[in-house]
Parts: sequence; structure tokens; C-alpha cells
Amino acid sequence: MPNERHPDAHLDEPVRAFYLHVLRTLTQAKAPFLVGGAYALRHYTGVDRNTKDFDIFVRREDYDSITAILNAAGCDTDLKFPHWLGKVTCERALVDVIFSSGNGISMVADAWFRHANEGLVFDIPVKLCPPEEMIWSKAFVAERERYDGADISQADTIIGVSAALGLDGAAVIEGAGSGSIKEALRTDVDAAIARGVFGSPFMIADDEPFWGFDRFEQLDAFLKNGSI
Repeated sequence: MPNERHPDAHLDEPVRAFYLHVLRTLTQAKAPFLVGGAYALRHYTGVDRNTKDFDIFVRREDYDSITAILNAAGCDTDLKFPHWLGKVTCERALVDVIFSSGNGISMVADAWFRHANEGLVFDIPVKLCPPEEMIWSKAFVAERERYDGADISQADTIIGVSAALGLDGAAVIEGAGSGSIKEALRTDVDAAIARGVFGSPFMIADDEPFWGFDRFEQLDAFLKNGSI
């Protein structure tokens, strides 16, 4: 059942206004885009994630025309990673314009638009990334900074990784399995969940959450200036 509660209660007004400006500009221009990320996840699952950006998905061949529309509307754009990601920014917020994945495998294609679902984001009718595309595209993202494919729940994996580092794998397994370590892990996980932590890396500075490796620049600005 889609979540019908307003998703923007946690947003500062300038951030909300920027997201609205981007959505309205693209919608009025009839630009082909899909809303994804935390806002699509919320629609499908009812799970709220307080993220520091807004994700839209476009075909690569539409990227230049879409950013030109946003530039004409006063937005700053930057093709941050030419093989998969651009950014639209204002002083305190950003929108990711995504046309592939970081490993270049999951290109946004016509099928994404054919299978898209209708939804409301900030009370604006939009098309949402289909859940199937969200799932399979994530399955192909195995970049080390986003997902380490090694299954460290397996003893053989731990022993192999430890050996490569010149460590005693058996001692690592014995220590990790001790009662005191398990209790400390449970305590830390419970504390993290209570603070709204999800995913990794996840940083909190003065109660402001920052999730993902591409949020270090925002964290650095927050630590220097007291704001993003």
C-alpha cells in the first residue's frame, strides 16, 4: 500500500523549495524523468529515509536537454561522473540526475518508462521508477565503496581475508564469536537503529545524518560552516 503521508516534514524550507522548483520546472517542460531513491522507496514500502538529496532518473540521451532546461530555470548543474551521474545544486541542497550506475551496467532505458508507476511527490504528479528496475539495478552495483560482495558471515571468507592481511583467521573467528563481542554488537546496533541509522557509511554530526560515500563533501561543509 503506497504511503500517503507527506514526505517532507523533515526538510528545511529552502531544501523543500529547491526540490519543488526542480520538479515543477521539469514537469512544466514535459521533460522525461522518473523519481527514484528514497521517495520512490517510500511510495512502495512506506519506509521513510531522511536523505540529503533527491534522485531523478533519465535516459542518457535526454540528460543534456534536461540539464539545459534546469540551467535556464536558474539551477546550477554539473556532470559529476560522465558515465552515470550529474548533479543539480543550490546552496543547501542537491538533486542527483542519474542515467546509469557507477559501474556503468544499469543504464536507464525505455523499459523503465514503460513500467513506471504514477505517484505524488510533494503533491506533484510524477512517474516513479518501477520497483523491479530499482531492485535489479541495485543487484548489479557491487562497487567496493557501496557493497563488498565478500560474504563475511562465512568462516572460509574470514580466514581467506585474514590470511591475505597476514592475520590469524582462526583467532579472528574465535574473537568475533565470543559472548562479550556479540553483546557489544547488539548494543551498538540497537543504538544505531534508535538514531535512525541505515546503510553504510552513515555519519551523524550534531544530530544531522549523512549517508553514503558521496556525502563526505556535504559533511565537510557542515563541519566547517555549521550548515550544508
